[in-house]
Amino acid sequence: FIGIAAVERASREIGSAGLEWEKLGFGYVETNGTVQGELSGGKLRSLEFVHGFSSDVNVAAAALQYGQSCFEGLKAFATKDGGVKLFRPEQNSRRLNSSADRLMMPQIDEDVFVNACRMAVHNNIEFVPPYGTNGSLYLRPVLFGSSPRIGVSPATEHKFVVIASPVSKYYLDDSKPVRALVVNSYDRAAPLGLGNVKTAANYAADLKPSSLAKKVGCDVTLYLDPKEHKYVEEFATSNFAAIKGDRYVTPSSGSILASITNHSVQQLAQRMNLKVERRQIPIEELEEFDEVASLGTAALVSPVSSVVHGKKEYTIGSDRTDDEHSPIFKQLHRELRAIQAGQSPDEFGWMTDALRMER
Repeated sequence: FIGIAAVERASREIGSAGLEWEKLGFGYVETNGTVQGELSGGKLRSLEFVHGFSSDVNVAAAALQYGQSCFEGLKAFATKDGGVKLFRPEQNSRRLNSSADRLMMPQIDEDVFVNACRMAVHNNIEFVPPYGTNGSLYLRPVLFGSSPRIGVSPATEHKFVVIASPVSKYYLDDSKPVRALVVNSYDRAAPLGLGNVKTAANYAADLKPSSLAKKVGCDVTLYLDPKEHKYVEEFATSNFAAIKGDRYVTPSSGSILASITNHSVQQLAQRMNLKVERRQIPIEELEEFDEVASLGTAALVSPVSSVVHGKKEYTIGSDRTDDEHSPIFKQLHRELRAIQAGQSPDEFGWMTDALRMER
């Protein structure tokens, strides 16, 4: 394990960039720079903070030619005690390595991954939204094949990068539940394809369907299983979950990306004495759900008001106003955010100090 150097925080403080934190939305904001590393022969040769957002890459790189690229998304939160904490970075590390294994790329040691995320926070500390703003510093670790490839074969050289960007609400009007469109003409993933790993290709597949969804007044796309088109799988950007009486129901499938947020909320649901069911969900069962939500790093827990499937629209919680909609998911969201912000005890051990570098 090579040594990792980080610049001192010096006089820079949390949130001193002075942005309009509540108006950020979820997008790219240029910060001080990125963490960049190079791997050769499966070994990490360097890792440093770079004051810039460019990287020299051969235009014939395996990532560009054959999509040999995977990434993660996690957040750093300013906490009530004046610190900054990462939410479950070790889980993101393990998921990145699962994706890397599927794409024939080298593993990134967990301590290297977590320290790279810490380095990104240290060097962009003034872009961490202050406590109480409901924002966070979003981190995007990326691993990709950088060797030039014209014939189809895995790269032998790779780059590992961590991008940092301050974000706030994924849906700017988060007081209203979102409307989803079931995609009938496209699949997000193949039955034995890349659906259960976090690759760039999975998201490229949804660019056109998401654009079409917005044209018909929907906020997000929802995919059915790619084999039979009978069972709910996941939203384009997040997992699916529902409340049915005293049960928390979420799909089980080999082509779904396991959500760290969903897994965490399941633990909170069990603490509320909800029974967690992981199983196939027929699309028709939408009529029976009391609440539906999308769950992921970006949007956390976002209630869904309705789901359009062909000529039918399933209305969720039809007798409730926006303020009254999805009370259980809203409670779960509040409990999750309280832990992330340091307002509630971290009884699950989810939070990691982002300002303490380790060797």
